[in-house]
Amino acid sequence: MYNFTYNLDGITYTETVSNDKEEFYDNHCHSCFELILIENGKVNTVIEGKSYSVSAPCVIALHPLYYHSLSPLKNCPYIRTTLMFQKESLPSEIADVFSASLKKQPIVNLPTVNAISKKISQILSDKEIDKYVPLLHAKSVELFYEIALSDE
Repeated sequence: MYNFTYNLDGITYTETVSNDKEEFYDNHCHSCFELILIENGKVNTVIEGKSYSVSAPCVIALHPLYYHSLSPLKNCPYIRTTLMFQKESLPSEIADVFSASLKKQPIVNLPTVNAISKKISQILSDKEIDKYVPLLHAKSVELFYEIALSDE
């Protein structure tokens, strides 16, 4: 398994690449928002007792204190980028709408969201990431807006 973590403006980004056939993320929760950008692979997830099967590309968007587990399927590499952040990291204009949208639908699979997610992953993979910090911030804010507006 490979992990890379980067912190920016109250958001923790973690890129994970795994070929581990026994990988499983047991039922747990966080005190912050979590966006899991699935870039490759298929995942079975249980969120607040409801089961979902998702395939890349898509985003699993979790509200704080929502219990969830993840089990990547064993037939292909599992690649994801995770964003973890507090409500204060969201633009104040959309914070409440963003929060409400995650409660309605935790799986987001829209072309605009997937394109932004891919760009965030590309930035995090660049060896000279520091020169792309303004773009990383802008793409994260754009992602927040797209998710907030996804159910309108």
